[in-house]
Amino acid sequence: MGLSEDVVAKLVTSPRLQLFDRLTKEIDIDPKLAGEVLARRFTSLARKGLDPGVLTDDLVTDVFVAYRDGNLAREGIVPVMEWLIQRAGEQNADATAAMEALGFEALDRDVLLGVISDEVKGFDVASMRKPEAAHLYLMGVLMKKLTGKAEGARVARHLEARLKSASGV
Repeated sequence: MGLSEDVVAKLVTSPRLQLFDRLTKEIDIDPKLAGEVLARRFTSLARKGLDPGVLTDDLVTDVFVAYRDGNLAREGIVPVMEWLIQRAGEQNADATAAMEALGFEALDRDVLLGVISDEVKGFDVASMRKPEAAHLYLMGVLMKKLTGKAEGARVARHLEARLKSASGV
């Protein structure tokens, strides 16, 4: 599965082990991602004074399903869970409400391409000595703007294509 020893150790003693199995086998979530969130990120949330134990397995599953279905970027998983923890017990506190409140609605292709085009238009690619520097810089700007709304790999693909077309390559 490719899990680190510390993640395995935490999961084996965790009450979320069955949830891990469900996420990886039934929902088809990458075991590394599920393990990272359930073991390490839940610990980080607890250190911030939040109680991940208030999240039901169904709520956690709904967040991962939103990710799997492309409605939530990987970077949005933990902030959505944090929002849910802070509103534990409130009626209508679900993954969809959290994503809406945080502005993490997934972007469709045309909107994403528009955001990328706007950034590339306002940027002088020739000012960078190396083309990859422009790509890295713009990825940083775009991911800051698109956190929780688009996967980094998807943004990188479209940005690379847009930069190539802008440079005439």
